[in-house]
Amino acid sequence: MESENNIGKPIPRKEDAKFLQGNGLYTDDIREPGQVFAVAVRSSHAAGRLVNLDTKDARFAPGVITVLTGNDYRNDGLGPLLCTSLPPKFVQNKPNLGEFFPISKDRVNCVGDIVAIVIANTQRDARDAAELVSYEIEEIPPVVSIDDALQNTSHVVPGTTNLAFLSELGDRKALNKVFNSATQIIKKSIKVPRIVACAMEPRAVHADYSTRDNRIKLTTSTQSPHRLKQALALLFKRFESDFQVVAPDVGGGFGSKGNLSPEEVLMCWVALKLQRPVSWCPFRSESFISDFHGRDMQGKARLAINDNLKVIGADFDIVYNMGFAVGPSGGVSPLLCSRMVQGVYDIPVVCSRVRGVLSNLRPTTSYRGAGRPEATYLIEAAMDHAARTLGVDTVDFRRQHLISAEKMPYQTKLFDCYDSGNFPKTLSIAEREFDEVKLDQSCFVAGKNNRLLGRGVSNYVEVCGVFSERMEIAIDATGNVRITAGTLAHGQGHETVFAQMVSDWLSMPLEDIYLVQGDTDQVHFGRGTWGSRSISIGGSALKNATDALLQRATRLAAFYLNVPDNDIRYDSGHFSATRTNDKLSIQEVARMSYSRPDTPMDIGLGLEGVGYFNASPQNYPSGCHMVELEINPDTGQVKILKYVCVDDVGRIINPLLLDGQIQGGFSQALGEVFSEEAIYDLNGQLLTSSFMDYGIPKAIHVPRILTLFNNSLTETNPLGAKGGAEVGIVGGVSALMLALRDALDPLGISEIPMPATPARLWSLINESKSAHKSV
Repeated sequence: MESENNIGKPIPRKEDAKFLQGNGLYTDDIREPGQVFAVAVRSSHAAGRLVNLDTKDARFAPGVITVLTGNDYRNDGLGPLLCTSLPPKFVQNKPNLGEFFPISKDRVNCVGDIVAIVIANTQRDARDAAELVSYEIEEIPPVVSIDDALQNTSHVVPGTTNLAFLSELGDRKALNKVFNSATQIIKKSIKVPRIVACAMEPRAVHADYSTRDNRIKLTTSTQSPHRLKQALALLFKRFESDFQVVAPDVGGGFGSKGNLSPEEVLMCWVALKLQRPVSWCPFRSESFISDFHGRDMQGKARLAINDNLKVIGADFDIVYNMGFAVGPSGGVSPLLCSRMVQGVYDIPVVCSRVRGVLSNLRPTTSYRGAGRPEATYLIEAAMDHAARTLGVDTVDFRRQHLISAEKMPYQTKLFDCYDSGNFPKTLSIAEREFDEVKLDQSCFVAGKNNRLLGRGVSNYVEVCGVFSERMEIAIDATGNVRITAGTLAHGQGHETVFAQMVSDWLSMPLEDIYLVQGDTDQVHFGRGTWGSRSISIGGSALKNATDALLQRATRLAAFYLNVPDNDIRYDSGHFSATRTNDKLSIQEVARMSYSRPDTPMDIGLGLEGVGYFNASPQNYPSGCHMVELEINPDTGQVKILKYVCVDDVGRIINPLLLDGQIQGGFSQALGEVFSEEAIYDLNGQLLTSSFMDYGIPKAIHVPRILTLFNNSLTETNPLGAKGGAEVGIVGGVSALMLALRDALDPLGISEIPMPATPARLWSLINESKSAHKSV
């Protein structure tokens, strides 16, 4: 029997003491005898032919072991990184994915492309020698923006167009018919900037080759060790067993560390070539030009309106800037955006088209939310704009179009089927609670002193829990419980939440449960952590593993108590025989399973269980976020007055950790809306390549938010849990942007750039004032 002692409690994280005491172990902490250090020489040009590369001076510099180039890499028979995120059923054209070699041979495709790797005894020697590498590039006009790419005047891949892929969903014929019958057609466009993930720990890589067993050990700051192991085996044309991938403590990822990177390939190659351990760790400015980026999207919406002011059709045209190649996870955000852009609305006919285009920028990958914040912003901005155009209340207009709870499960007109949720009730709760929240006395007085007051509302639904997972659980002879997780915590608190779950299921103390993760030699298989999947998918696999352990323990207890299996009951940590009232604790059964020589071999030695779970169907968190803010027209500064979010994330395992996830996602929404943007000039040079220029929010910029829930348990997994790690950014971006739209509406300003920096807002306000004066 399950107890309810720990699931649902706000238990502080077990793992925090280690980090607070400075006892974490990160990749760049690793030092081994004979270790050497690698520094990448990177292109300062966005596009061109590499016509000359001179490494002679660097090779003879103090402390240098060798300098490796793209020719060396190709001569060793190694190939490019491959895209694994564009399922053929979603792609309507022949993909043109570009070539993504970890190191360039004769052509550079973006600023930051690696042209040489310097290996030296110390990192300082490697950096000094890297300055001695000279190269000559015959420049080619770069493709920088989505507009550049669509014009096709210059091509990223010679002899092709810049269209990487095309995906369309929905019934186009039915949509055309609906639009032909519409009374009005309302259009809205948005642009979402390119983002740099800026995880607290930069990507770092350490690789070593063992001559004894002919294996490569890669220690790296990753979100998915087994994914890397599989990709490396394919690239190096070796067995997976030839690789061990270890993720020690990982300081954040947000998607940017979710798949194989060039430096991970190169360090394995160097370690194999030199048969010595090698490390690479970038300065933050190098991370800006070498990390996978996120977002960089443009979207257009068309809504067909009938005589009753109802939306009878919606058409969405979405374009993503993929960079110079579609990276390993590059297809995730565009396809998810295209799938989820119908949002929470019951619209009879919907179509979406998404295109990925190539440019001479860094390839993109999933960034927290991965397409769902963009989809939510596009549909919410369109619905908000339609209401204003039609002269009706923006919230009531959206309320009239919400999918009702009675229609669940609801098959969208694009792809997904929402299994649960009560969107109208969530909106009503958000309105009620929002009106009850009092403004902080430290805030500006709303609407006075020429402050511009705005309120934003965002209704959202997202999709989580992709793919399958494997988990193991075992109890050793001393009664300690080991969870071997296929997921990978990099800030999420798995050591705590998984222990809470197992503690209840087995009626065992939290302190007796520990977590093993992140080492492919210890974890047989796992898919890592991304896409808000660890609780709903990993947790469900852990539930199945625990059930398997209990089934095995029941058979063992029956044997040890000399009763039939069906006579055994488990409750409060003890197996009891209903006929004899004899009992054994689960710890006693575990000890006996290792020590009793008469244990039946058809049950096996030891006490363990393996569980699997497949996310088919997936789960669909939803919610409503409301914000009130004001803009100081004299400075463009924005003050958040109050923010309320009501989310439906199904069963909550740990509300304290969930609240932190929502707050973190909201903080990233603040950055995306108000300050963060990877800005490139016309030559493809990144202008925001340090924290002096790239504006991630500081703690003083993040207000308190009220987090509430209107949860409906999903039946897509045995826990009833939905993903909760990304709802803060999925709902937050559009709520904040639409609040700005509301604040600036009296000035006739309807198009607001993202990020809406104080300088941009100040310019918009003053341009509007000047225009009104001239009239």
